[in-house]
Amino acid sequence: MIYVAFFVLGVFSGGFLSLFIFRAHRHVPLTGNLACAVCEVPKKPHDVLPIIGHLSLKKRCKHCKSAFTWQYPLIEIATGILFALGAYALISAGEFASFWPEFLRLASFILILVIIFVYDARYSYILDEFSIPAMILVVLLNLLVGTVTPLSMLFGALVLGGFFAIQYIISSGEWIGDGDIRMGIIMGLMLGFHAGLFALLASYLIGAIVASLLLIGKQKDLHSHIPFGTFLSVGTFLGLLVGTEAVEWFILVLL
Repeated sequence: MIYVAFFVLGVFSGGFLSLFIFRAHRHVPLTGNLACAVCEVPKKPHDVLPIIGHLSLKKRCKHCKSAFTWQYPLIEIATGILFALGAYALISAGEFASFWPEFLRLASFILILVIIFVYDARYSYILDEFSIPAMILVVLLNLLVGTVTPLSMLFGALVLGGFFAIQYIISSGEWIGDGDIRMGIIMGLMLGFHAGLFALLASYLIGAIVASLLLIGKQKDLHSHIPFGTFLSVGTFLGLLVGTEAVEWFILVLL
């Protein structure tokens, strides 16, 4: 039952993320009534409950009958699953004494990664006004909890951010966008050097598999743009999930 509680917590957090992501893109303030994006008629409180409200409205506005995007409940469910997986990883690792500080750190990082994943997947961009505050928050949480050392954060940010910066300079921005440079810095700060390297390799592996499947299915061609920030987000979450010992083992085997 404890994991159900973390799932529900993640679902409600995902509901807030959905609001943040889509309102940020439309430059709409987070404050104010929640309303249909088409007819702008305010919704009732029970209509905006995560998942339940979406289903009760039968995925359409009561007034103008316009369809709501399926991405709202999908983000809510995905965030709930990630929260439950994060709690499971901490409990399995025996992080009992420091569980709540560790979970607060992990949950905050999950929210950051979900925002980057969804925004880059939908709009092919990583917000400047989000990535900089995210870096500051990541550093503060790692320093408070003590999971990643300052030296490892600094080295990880320089190496991973520099890795993407070099590609950006060489290709004049054709291979990757400047948002990937900021994402590399976030990965390094969030995970440190060793786990950041693991996340980077995992991201490229996942990206290669997905790109190959899209090419085989003729959903994309060799000239199509695939937002790489989505894969970097997934790889970073894997780095957070598997734990330091597994990452060190992977690096030792690889090297």
